[in-house]
Amino acid sequence: MPNRVLAITGGARGIGAAVCRRFAREKYDILFTYNRSQTSAQKLVEELTPECTIVERQVDVGAPNEVRELFTFCENTFGRLDVLVNCASHSSKTGWDVLPQQIDWEEWQRTIDVDLKGTMLCSHAAFDLMKEKGGKIINFSSSAALYGDKPTYFYTAAKSAIVGVTRAMARMFAPTVQVNCVAPGSIATDWITNWKLTGEDLQAIANESPSLRVGKPEEVAELVAFLASPQCTYMTGQTLLIDGGILML
Repeated sequence: MPNRVLAITGGARGIGAAVCRRFAREKYDILFTYNRSQTSAQKLVEELTPECTIVERQVDVGAPNEVRELFTFCENTFGRLDVLVNCASHSSKTGWDVLPQQIDWEEWQRTIDVDLKGTMLCSHAAFDLMKEKGGKIINFSSSAALYGDKPTYFYTAAKSAIVGVTRAMARMFAPTVQVNCVAPGSIATDWITNWKLTGEDLQAIANESPSLRVGKPEEVAELVAFLASPQCTYMTGQTLLIDGGILML
């Protein structure tokens, strides 16, 4: 039997890299994309090559031609696709905590292109490879989007829309392909250093959660692995929060 195949966007760092490590333990063949994180991508390939077949590709997931090339490469290289994880995301200080009168619409468009358009483009291409034999698509929203977070206004716009397209795709791609969505809360990835959060900042975030801590990328990866597993057969169109209990929707 050939190995199962995972394609994941934004797989070089953070939650995406944790997902790659989790699926490598299951001996999946892995194809992951990165945009700017070439060094991290190469290190991840070196780390996981002893465990599985893993290939990286630099892709702008908001560009239709690059997405087409990615999934053509997937088909030609592996001959199949079993799981797609749409983890690629874009955010920057330009889109952080801005007033409506100060919106940089080019930055807003970039966020929409990567997070929302990229999710849709990759899901459509993946479905073409999955529709005969079945598969799983796992999208990424955010607890901030479900809450209606003000500082992440651009990000909230894209990530809340992903909840809706997850439901729509679950109906369109049924019954052969299940489509679900993961909505993480505060997870300990490099946004902590990028945004220069202090220990006090992290403690304040942790105190908002009944769990009294921030989450780990590996915990999110376990949820993704369950949604992708053969044991998860009767769930589709759902958005699952993993935020330590802050929202409890």
